Amino acid sequence: MKNNNQKLEATTTINKNFIKIHSFLLIGVCSLFGILNLVSGSVLTALVTIGAGCLTSAVVLCIRNKIKFTTAGILLTQAQLFIIIIISSSNHEFHGMFPLLVASMAFAGIYLNKQNMIIHWVIMDIAAVAGMFMRDMFYSGAETGFLIKGIAAVNVGAYLVYYLISVTVKQIINVQNAEKESEKLVEQVQSQMDESNQMMQNQQQVVEKIAEVSLAVNSSVMRMKDVAENISSSAEQQQSALEDITNEINLVSQETADSINESEKASNAAQQSKELLNLTHAEIRKMGDAMAEIEHSSAQIQGVVKAIEDIAFQTNILALNASVEAARAGEAGKGFAVVANEVRNLAAKSAESVKNTSNLINASLEAVKRGRDVADKVSEKTDAVIETSNQSAEHARLINELTQRQANAIENVRTNIENISRMVELNAETSVESTRIAGDVAQDVQKMDAIVRNYR
Repeated sequence: MKNNNQKLEATTTINKNFIKIHSFLLIGVCSLFGILNLVSGSVLTALVTIGAGCLTSAVVLCIRNKIKFTTAGILLTQAQLFIIIIISSSNHEFHGMFPLLVASMAFAGIYLNKQNMIIHWVIMDIAAVAGMFMRDMFYSGAETGFLIKGIAAVNVGAYLVYYLISVTVKQIINVQNAEKESEKLVEQVQSQMDESNQMMQNQQQVVEKIAEVSLAVNSSVMRMKDVAENISSSAEQQQSALEDITNEINLVSQETADSINESEKASNAAQQSKELLNLTHAEIRKMGDAMAEIEHSSAQIQGVVKAIEDIAFQTNILALNASVEAARAGEAGKGFAVVANEVRNLAAKSAESVKNTSNLINASLEAVKRGRDVADKVSEKTDAVIETSNQSAEHARLINELTQRQANAIENVRTNIENISRMVELNAETSVESTRIAGDVAQDVQKMDAIVRNYR
């Protein structure tokens, strides 16, 4: 891992211009040594030195854009190392290569690569040992201890260079690791800031949506409050109208009871007239009087029937109005609409019964009229008078029966109206409670809206 870090740091510290300078420097040094060898008469060594330096530099310059800068530097340092060895061995002057090898190792350290430096060190020791055994011109006649000290001095110098470069590499690695950690921290902080900004944006969107919902709820609550107030007002009006209807129905019920009594009297009178016809002619005149009384009672019944017909018509109108108000109330008025429909049906039935009763009364009046005519001509048509009396008795019975049915129908209507009245009271109480709840909800919405405004 440490070596990988070193290579990485070397790659980041060496650039293209440095490789170019190193290449031209290698060409210059090789050219200088080549000229010196030409002057001394070593033509082959001079050509090899100049050619190796120029060729190596040219190759590295050509491929430097395709390889890492550190790799290009390693190639240059290794090439210059072998050029130094070739020059020294060709002249049998291994002693002259020691300073150059140490200088080459120091130059290799610039690329901050330990493997490159170790290779230099090993090759330098091999060349020194080879020079010691070959006994070149400088070492000829020298003692072995002197040679060993020379090699040791070279290794000490190489170690110092290696140590200094290693310390430098460690410091660079530590600095760049610290920079990486700093960059990571900066990236983390930036990421957290981005997340915070996104969270703030999301919260702002949520707040805006809450504000929109608050406005919508507030508007709905106000509409609900208005509807509840309208329902309450309509319920009060309906309650008042139902009370009037109840009073009128009570009056009609009393009149119906009176009509029943009158019908019973008419029936009894008709029966008595029938019996008296069998007795004497004088009793027939009394029957004529009874017929007159029946006519008078029938006229009264007809007036009562007319009043009942008017009440049934008014009840139908009120039931229709109640259905309209129930439709306006919506869901809350469905039950009331059903009851109003039933009241309207009962009113229609009452109107139909009144119509039938009116027809029967008219028929009864006609029969009574015929009875009176027959009574005037009793001496001639006694049998016809008796038959007419029988018809009058039957009509009276029918009137009594129909009147009783009408009384029962009116009682049912009164019961239903009482139920409607209770339902109207319940609706009124419910509307009041709905108004109160709507007010509470409106206050809560206002509080929530104030909180949202403070958050903004």
